Amino acid sequence: MNRSIEGTLFEPDALISEKYLKIYHQAKPAEAEKKLMFAVLAEALQTYQKFAFSRSARGQALFHEAEAWFWKEEPDCVFSFSSICEVFGLNAPFLRRGILRWAESRERRGPPRKIQLRARVRPARKPTLSEERRAS
Repeated sequence: MNRSIEGTLFEPDALISEKYLKIYHQAKPAEAEKKLMFAVLAEALQTYQKFAFSRSARGQALFHEAEAWFWKEEPDCVFSFSSICEVFGLNAPFLRRGILRWAESRERRGPPRKIQLRARVRPARKPTLSEERRAS
């Protein structure tokens, strides 16, 4: 029994990528993808704010990477700023203006000062009468 496999499952499908895009490109992201998208947005905002006034080369590189991500227009990229904003119903230009306002207000105030931790020294407490009796 000699069977031909032409026209069967093993034949290349030239339209497979088009079919895939029709089905999956229009699908709404599931909860796991939304959580990941939110984490990407939150991380970018935290990085932008944390390293906005960094003096180290690494900090400046991280800041510029986050800054470029916010202003880059990539509507076809799933994890671009504009795509993430679209998924969550956020106004991307409004958020960009807010980020700029935050940076301008920080520039006026200057870079954040380093936190100085000080030990709080309490004066020695005078022992109570019962403590004095126990000690003697």
